[in-house]
Amino acid sequence: TTFLETIRRNLAKDKNLRQAKVSGSIQEMFRPYYLATKFLVELLNEREDKGAGILESLDPKEISHLSHILPHLGASPEPPSPEDESAAREGLFNTLVHFIPQVVDGQPVILLIDDLQFADEASLPLLRHVMLRGQIALFLCGSAADPLPIPLEGHRIPLESFYKAYHQELSIHRLKLIPLTAADIAEHLEKMFPGVKIPDHFDRDLDQITQGNPLFLGEILCKLVLEQK
Repeated sequence: TTFLETIRRNLAKDKNLRQAKVSGSIQEMFRPYYLATKFLVELLNEREDKGAGILESLDPKEISHLSHILPHLGASPEPPSPEDESAAREGLFNTLVHFIPQVVDGQPVILLIDDLQFADEASLPLLRHVMLRGQIALFLCGSAADPLPIPLEGHRIPLESFYKAYHQELSIHRLKLIPLTAADIAEHLEKMFPGVKIPDHFDRDLDQITQGNPLFLGEILCKLVLEQK
């Protein structure tokens, strides 16, 4: 989470990029397209008119396709029959390939997803389609717990099978984030408070207390500052 937030803050300085940050949800991971809905709503909300002008320019067929992930566009569509499901998915994917570049005015998009291990099975192929056939550059950076913090006995995790099938095609790189060490914490303190005199063993004490968790470390440092210690 801290890693993604750092990327978000640094990229916010570049006005030639659009970015959206969303989080996966274990309660929704079996609802098709919920993650795609989240990031598309984020991009629409960045526009002054919330995307109303672009939506008004779509034809009824495109509106019908988008209503699968943006239900507020109209009545929720009837679930397609098995023989029509493939065609409905292709229609939605192709509509988004043309729709998303309009939403972001053709600018590159940075998509940050926290708790990516809870991604639904439908959103991941949709993102792949936009990456491979889209008219914009789309960079995705996500964080995922490994192993899962919550056991899901009997359920397949879509992210695992997606990675195995497409990591070479999409040039997916995995970076394992290890806990901070005492040396990392000391370096962090020196950068945050230049010239500060750190008490002996303070970095090691923080390392033992936080177990190298950057969120925990940040909360402790905030408390120490607020209490003027």
